[in-house]
Amino acid sequence: IYGDRTSTSTLYTSEDIDFLAGIARQVTIGLVNARLMEEQKAKLVMEAELDVARDIQRRLFPRELPVDDRIIVAALNEPGRTVSGDYYDVIEFDDGRVAFLIADVSGKGVAAALLMSNLQAAVRLTLADSGDPADAMRRWNTLLYTNTDSSKFVTCVACVIDTSARTLTFTLAGHQAPFVLRGSDETPVELSMEPELPLGVVEHVDFKSKTVGLGDGPCTIFCYSDGVVEAMNSAHELFGDERMRLALAESADAPPNLFLRKMRKALSSFTRDAEQSDDITMLAAKVL
Repeated sequence: IYGDRTSTSTLYTSEDIDFLAGIARQVTIGLVNARLMEEQKAKLVMEAELDVARDIQRRLFPRELPVDDRIIVAALNEPGRTVSGDYYDVIEFDDGRVAFLIADVSGKGVAAALLMSNLQAAVRLTLADSGDPADAMRRWNTLLYTNTDSSKFVTCVACVIDTSARTLTFTLAGHQAPFVLRGSDETPVELSMEPELPLGVVEHVDFKSKTVGLGDGPCTIFCYSDGVVEAMNSAHELFGDERMRLALAESADAPPNLFLRKMRKALSSFTRDAEQSDDITMLAAKVL
């Protein structure tokens, strides 16, 4: 604010200065409010775009999961942010086999979600075509290595269940191995296999698969992302493998939907009011 007088014979009085200072304050408040309003508008636009992105991403997940007299599948995905870097999918083959996978993209937010959608398109084309998780994993690795830089990679577990032969074939790319649960009176069994590198790290990886028998009687196969075991409470303690195994044993007899609800409740009871730091994805497939 600039003030001037028509004569130099008089000085500004304290009242004059207070008046000009009052005007300056009002102008400042108006400018700050205008800037905050513009920032709020930009924030609302960004939130609307993220809501659209989340809705599009939600549609990429399978809308219906297998439920019949052979197998029942349920899944849960909760993003740490508006959009998720985790991805799960389930594919039914004409011969009765069922394939499913969980993938975890490095990083969080929109960048991870975009890479996830790229993987989803590849999964639907390749896994349904070959039915071999190791062969499909090799093709996904080539795609991600070609289309991303070295800072982006994806861990993945891919499984195929043959309900007639009662076998599970699985492949790991830097991901946690699946568990097999047979009931609350038996210890959850983690399937052992040396995992290969995550997808997209190096160009050529010779992924291998492993086939295990599921035996007689009902059993549940459980897959998960690291957001489960790495969930933290307010004291910065991790949920960890041991707590997860205890929760698995306590939930083993439940049907898949209830099984996942119990697992999520155990996780929430541990973390309480602590902010969710990572995407959480779980999948349970019960072979009857």
